Amino acid sequence: VRMKEFTWLGREKIFEVHVAVYILIVFAILSTFILTRTTIGRYIFAIGGNEDASILSGIKVNFVKIFAFSFCGLAAGIAAAIQVSRISLGTSQAGLGMELQAIAAVILGGTSIYGGSGAVWRSVAGVMLLALINNGFNILNADPFYKDLTTGIIIIAAVALTSGRK
Repeated sequence: VRMKEFTWLGREKIFEVHVAVYILIVFAILSTFILTRTTIGRYIFAIGGNEDASILSGIKVNFVKIFAFSFCGLAAGIAAAIQVSRISLGTSQAGLGMELQAIAAVILGGTSIYGGSGAVWRSVAGVMLLALINNGFNILNADPFYKDLTTGIIIIAAVALTSGRK
């Protein structure tokens, strides 16, 4: 595959909006539909809330877990393809440190780390809020250490708030 045929995924724009944003919107809508309008989506919430009760209720827990992990793998694969097409380079260090950002964004969006509750739109809102914070640090030309420190404090505060509610 020639480079130009691959880089459109991460660099091309349609109506002044990157193709990756359209992919995000479609994937968020698909994920929301699966979680809120299908049986397997309800099973995912049930297993996240109480796996033992789900087993006793007759839910095929292993099948639902395989589906959930497969869907997460699909999402990771799409994200990786977009990232590689943006930088036009495949390297093992490309996503270094992104796992902290991903966890922080989901927790910041209000998804419980204890499982059983959450919403795709809230996670997307958490991603946008974290991107806003990171952009602020970039504009201020702050030391990356403080960006990671702030992200860690946000995670700790969100977990503390979630624990307080439980």
